[in-house]
Amino acid sequence: MRDNRTKRTAEAGKLTVDGFPSELADMTNAEVQQLQAIGAVTISSAQWGYLGDMTGHPVNGDAAGRVLRLFRVVIDNGSNPNTIKVKTTNIWNGAALAEVDNLAAAGSSGNFSLGAGGVILTISNTNLGGNVLGAIANLDDNPTGTAMTVFPSTSANNLLVRLRNATTGAAIVLATAVDVGAPIQVQVLYITSG
Repeated sequence: MRDNRTKRTAEAGKLTVDGFPSELADMTNAEVQQLQAIGAVTISSAQWGYLGDMTGHPVNGDAAGRVLRLFRVVIDNGSNPNTIKVKTTNIWNGAALAEVDNLAAAGSSGNFSLGAGGVILTISNTNLGGNVLGAIANLDDNPTGTAMTVFPSTSANNLLVRLRNATTGAAIVLATAVDVGAPIQVQVLYITSG
């Protein structure tokens, strides 16, 4: 876009703009095009200030310091009967927690614990990067042959993962589900306080 106030200087590939601050002459054509691409939306000086003040991820919710994270929870058959083997692998900004084997119902080891019925897997917030404030999840790999849904939640700042039969709504006992010889994998997107 040109008007009578704008002149191009071919040798520098820069713009000079009569009547405007000289700092505009330091802008490249690409920078000007980026500004033009903003469109008709007006950005207030306060909004520019928010952008300039950002020091991390732009997802803050109701308070500064919120961090969005993504990891995979791998639940496999434990070495001992009626137990599970569990670990997490980082996908983006998430925690990679070491594998724990032979986790039984009502048991706890490392960063993991399994509820009394063997249904609820709790992942301690200790090494998740802060208190877990919320989560959504997707069943990434289900070798069981049973249609399942995953329900993540939080309790005492920890992350809870439970599976349900998609048809009946019945809770899935994890050790029974992974007894098929292949792991169940769940991707969890969660937000922490730090």
